[in-house]
Amino acid sequence: MRLAAPASAFLLLASAAAAADLPPATVVAPPPMMTAPAPIAVNWGGFYFGGHGGWGFGSGNYADGAMAGGQVGVNWQYGQFVVGFEGEGSWVDWGGASVMETALGRGGIAFGRFLAYGTGGVSARDGVDLVGWVIGGGVEYALAEHWTAGVEYLHYDFADDDSEVVRGRVNYLVGGRPVGDFGHGGIFDEVRIGVLGFWQDNAESEEGVYIAGQVLFDPFVDPFNNWLLDVLLRPRPHIGGSFSPSGTDQLFAGLTWNIPLGRLFFAEASFGGTVHNGAITGAEVSLGCHALFRESAGIGANIGEHWRIIASVDHSSHAELCSNENDGLTHAGVSIGYRF
Repeated sequence: MRLAAPASAFLLLASAAAAADLPPATVVAPPPMMTAPAPIAVNWGGFYFGGHGGWGFGSGNYADGAMAGGQVGVNWQYGQFVVGFEGEGSWVDWGGASVMETALGRGGIAFGRFLAYGTGGVSARDGVDLVGWVIGGGVEYALAEHWTAGVEYLHYDFADDDSEVVRGRVNYLVGGRPVGDFGHGGIFDEVRIGVLGFWQDNAESEEGVYIAGQVLFDPFVDPFNNWLLDVLLRPRPHIGGSFSPSGTDQLFAGLTWNIPLGRLFFAEASFGGTVHNGAITGAEVSLGCHALFRESAGIGANIGEHWRIIASVDHSSHAELCSNENDGLTHAGVSIGYRF
C-alpha cells in the first residue's frame, strides 16, 4: 500500500510530460455567415440625358405611328421624394413626319433601384403649327450607378388631335449632391414676384402692366470652391410666368446664372424657353411660333439675409428658326425676391 502513492505520482508526472510534448490544440473557426450583397445606393438627384422611343395610338387627325428622340433633365431628391424638369425633342410619324418639342415637370417616389413618377407639361409640333399639353407617368429602374431604363405612358392632347404613347427610355445620370443635402435646407432657393412693362415701339396691343412670378431652385451640383467655376457651372433652374389682361401671357423655364458683385450687389443672366398665347401671324406683334427662346439680364441688391430687389429686362423670340415673322417680346421691370 505504501508503494501506491509514489506509483500514482510517477504516472501523473509521466502523463504531464507526454502532454507537454503534444502540439497545441487546433481551434476550428465556424464557417462564415452568408450575407446578402448590399443594395445599390441610387442617387436620382442631378443632371441626366438620354433617349426614348415608342409607339403612339392616334385619334382625330393623328394616325398610329412611331416616336423617337432624346431628352435632358435635372432632378432633386429629398429623402424618397424626387422632383425635376425635363426637356425633349422627338421625331414623330403620326400621319406625317414632324418634330415635337416638349417641356415637362416631374415628381415621384424612389424605392431603392426603382423610381415611380408622374409628369406633365406643354408640347409644340414643328414650333409653329400646334401647342398642346401632355400628361402621364412611368417607372425607371437603375441598371447601374449611372444608367437607368424605364417605360412610360404619355397622353398628348392637341385640341381634337390626340395620341396615347407607350415608350421606353434610357438615361445616363451625371449625378449631383447627396440625397437630402441642399445648400439652403430644401429644394427651393428663391421665390420672386414683380411688375413688368412692355418695352417695344409701335405695339399698343401689348402695352400695359404685367405681373410676373418666378421660382428658382437650388443648384443641382455641389460647390467647386472656385469663384469662376461656381459662377459658370452652378446655374439655378427656374420656372415662371408673366400675365396681363391685355397683352401676351407666357410660361417659361430655364437656367439662371448669378454673378456676385461684392456682398451687397449681384448681376444675373438667364437662358431658356417659353410658350405663349400671343398671335403667330398677321398681328401688330407677330411672334411666328408658339415656342420661343427666352433670355434675360438683371442687376440686384441684397436686403438683409433673405430679401433682395432685382431690376431686369427679358426678351423672347425664335431667331427666325421657324418663321419669317419674328417681332419678339421684350419686357423690363422690378421684382422682389425671398431666398430660403
